[in-house]
Amino acid sequence: YWLHDRRSSMSFPLEDWEKARENDRRTKQEIRVPDHVREDWLIDAGFTCTDLERSVKEIEQLKKDRRSSITKSDFRDKTDVITENVKRKFGRVIWRRPKSDSLYQQWKESGGKSKEPLREQRRNSM
Repeated sequence: YWLHDRRSSMSFPLEDWEKARENDRRTKQEIRVPDHVREDWLIDAGFTCTDLERSVKEIEQLKKDRRSSITKSDFRDKTDVITENVKRKFGRVIWRRPKSDSLYQQWKESGGKSKEPLREQRRNSM
């Protein structure tokens, strides 16, 4: 438990503090707690060796799944694009839907002037 004592504390801008301790920063290797020390802490806290082994296996499986997901995501992205294209073309052929840019093409052919309100054009094209 820590109590803050304003009388013995100093206050100054964060940028100054960061600059003052610039050379005191520890590296990742200095911060890292060795495995055996961490395991001792966890066992002292009441965890069993079985608990630790189960957690390690779970973490390894999650990492493996993540790696697998990353490699598959590029393939999935490509298949999603292909699927959308097929759906769109299938809809045009089977259900005789107009191309998604058909309203734009009509507008362009009319010289950029709309003969009927846009809402009516949308309603008629669907």
